[in-house]
Amino acid sequence: MKKSKYRKWILLWGFLVLTGLLSICYTLYDSRMLGEVFDQVSPNSGYREMHDDSLYTVSFRSRTDTVQGIELFLEKMPAGNGKDIKVSLSQNNKKAAGWQISRSEVSDSETTYFPLEKALTNCKGDRISIEISSSGYTGVRIGVSSMDGTETPAYRLISDPLSKILVFFLLAGILILGSTIFAGFYLFRKKSFRTEQAFVTIYIILCLVSFLAIPVFNTPDEDHHFYRIYELSQGHLISDKQVTTENGQEVVQVGREFPKDLCPDDFETRDVSLWDVKNHLGDKVDSTETEFCEFANTALYAPPSYLPQIIGVKIADILTDSPLFMAYLGRLMNTVTFGLLVFFAIRLSPFGKNLIAITALLPMSIQAANSLSADGLAIGIVLLFVAYILYLKYTKTEVLHKKEIALLYLLIFFLCCCKIVYVPFCLLLFLIPQKRFKSRSAYKRHVVTAAVMIVVLSLGWLLIATSFLGGVKANVNVDTAKQIKGILKNPIQFVMTFVRTLKVYLKEYLLQFLGERMGWMNIYIPSFLLYPFLIILGVEVCMDQDTGKHVFPTYLRVFLGGTSILIFLLVFVTLYGQWTPVGYRLIEGIQGRYFIPLVFPFLLAVKPIRRIHAQQTGNKQIPWNSYTCVLILNLSVFLVLAVHVLADCI
Repeated sequence: MKKSKYRKWILLWGFLVLTGLLSICYTLYDSRMLGEVFDQVSPNSGYREMHDDSLYTVSFRSRTDTVQGIELFLEKMPAGNGKDIKVSLSQNNKKAAGWQISRSEVSDSETTYFPLEKALTNCKGDRISIEISSSGYTGVRIGVSSMDGTETPAYRLISDPLSKILVFFLLAGILILGSTIFAGFYLFRKKSFRTEQAFVTIYIILCLVSFLAIPVFNTPDEDHHFYRIYELSQGHLISDKQVTTENGQEVVQVGREFPKDLCPDDFETRDVSLWDVKNHLGDKVDSTETEFCEFANTALYAPPSYLPQIIGVKIADILTDSPLFMAYLGRLMNTVTFGLLVFFAIRLSPFGKNLIAITALLPMSIQAANSLSADGLAIGIVLLFVAYILYLKYTKTEVLHKKEIALLYLLIFFLCCCKIVYVPFCLLLFLIPQKRFKSRSAYKRHVVTAAVMIVVLSLGWLLIATSFLGGVKANVNVDTAKQIKGILKNPIQFVMTFVRTLKVYLKEYLLQFLGERMGWMNIYIPSFLLYPFLIILGVEVCMDQDTGKHVFPTYLRVFLGGTSILIFLLVFVTLYGQWTPVGYRLIEGIQGRYFIPLVFPFLLAVKPIRRIHAQQTGNKQIPWNSYTCVLILNLSVFLVLAVHVLADCI
C-alpha cells in the first residue's frame, strides 16, 4: 500500500480516537460523582421550582462510615438568576456543613456536588439531615422524591468519590490500547489476513471491554433470563404457576421456587453498577430458604434458545455455589457461541462477508451477545443460516453429504426454537438447487421432512407452553384473540395503526437498532457515535466488490428481501397481539434490536452487483477503514457505558 494511503488511514485513526476521547470527556463531565454510594434517593416525583420560602428536608440513618459530600438533583430554569439556594448538612441534629449557591453555580449535569471541607467519619448509623431552602425566585428546580404524600429532596450521599481524572486516563488508555492493537494488524498484517480474522480480532477486543462496561443483570430482563436459565439447568422445562390474590382479584404468577437471593434485589433494578457486583462477589446459593421468583416474560422461551447459557450455568453450578459466577459463565458461553456462529457464517458465505461482520459488530449486537438473553443466539443462528443457504447454492457444487444435511437440519431446529417470528427465514430453503440432492425423490423427501419439522417445532412448543402457562399476559388489557379477530375483521384499521406506529417510532427503532439505549435501555449513547454505523453499512452495500462472478438473479433478491419484509411485518403483528392493549392506537413493545437479524438478507437483496475477478481474495477484500471506524466507535460506546456503571446510579 502506498505511503499516502497509510497516512490517510493514520489520520482517520487519530480522528476517531480523538472523537472517542471527547465523548468520554463529555460523559464524565455530565455524569454524577463516581464511586460507591450507599445512601441515595432518585427524583421519582419530578422537579419542583425553588421560589419564595421553599423548604425541603430529609432525614435518614447513614449506611456508611464516611461522608465526603452530597449530590443534589438541581437543574437550571430558562429564566435568569435569582436568589441564592441555601443547603445544610447535619449529623445527629448538629450542623456539619453549609453551602450557599446561585443559579450560575448549579452544574449543567444531572447533579450538583457539595463537598465537605472535613469528611464525616464513624457516622454509620448516625442520623443525617439535609435541608435546602430559598427566600425568593432562584431560577432553579430541585428533584424530589415522594413517600406517603410528603415530598423530600432527592440526594446522593458520597462516601468515597472516584477521581474523574483518574477514570478518564484509565478509559483513555483502554481506548488507545484497543485501537493500537488493531492498528498493528493493519500496519503489519499478513497477506492471508481474512474477513473472519478481522471480525474475531475486533470481537475479542470489544467483548473484553463490554464485560467491564455492562455488568451482569444490566441488560433488559436479564434477571428474568437468569431465572429461566437456572430453571432449565435444573432440568425443569416448564415453569410453575401459582395463583395469588391482589386487590380482591386472582392473579396468575409464573415462575419457580428458587433459593433465596439467587438474584439479590440490587440486581433487579435498572442500574446495576460495578460496585453492586463487588458487594455480591461473596454471595452463595442457600438452598435452605426458598422464595417464589416470577419471570412470566421469559417462561415462554423454548429451552434450546438458552442452550449456551444453560451449559455455562450448569458447569458453574457444579464447580461453585456463587450465583454471580453462574451468571457470568452463562454470559461467557453465550459470547463464545455468538462469536463462533458469526465466524463460520463469514467463512461459509460466498459474498456479503463484510455485511455479516459489521452487522454482528453493531453495539446492540455486542450487548445481546454478551448478555444472558436469547437475542444473541437468534442473531447468530440467522446469520449462519442465511450464509449456509448461500454456500449450498453458490459454493457447493456436489451432492450434499450426510454431515451437510445434518447441519442444515440442526440450523432449522435452532431457527424454529429461538424466536417464532424468524421462522419465515425457512423459506430460503427453496434457494437450494434440487441438483444438490441425490435425486428428485430425495429432494421431495427432504422438503416434506423439513416442512413437518418446521411446523412441529414452531407450533409444538407454543402449544405446550401455552397449555401450561395460558392466561399469562403482559398487560391486563391485552387480549390476543380479540386483537387477531380485529385484524381479520378490519385489516384497514390495523394497517392504519401500523402506519401510525412507524410514523411515531421509526427513528427510535433505527437508533435502538444501532444502540442508542444501551444497558437496561436507560443509558443514552450520543447519536454522533451511532450514525456512522449506518454510513458504513451503506458503503459496504454499494461499494463492497465481493460478489465475484456469481449470478445474482431477481428471484434471489425477491426471496431475501421479501422474507425480510415479511418478518418485519410479523414482528408488528405479533407484538400487536401479545403486548398491545385492545383499542390502543399504536403498537407497543417493539424494540429496535428485533430487526438486527433482518439486516444481512435485506441488504443483500438491494446490493448492486459489482463484478470483480474471482481470484481477488485475502486482505484486498477487507475494508480496513470501515473496520477501524467500527472498532473505535464501539470502544467509545462501551467506554461511555463504563462511566455510568462506575457512578453507582440509582
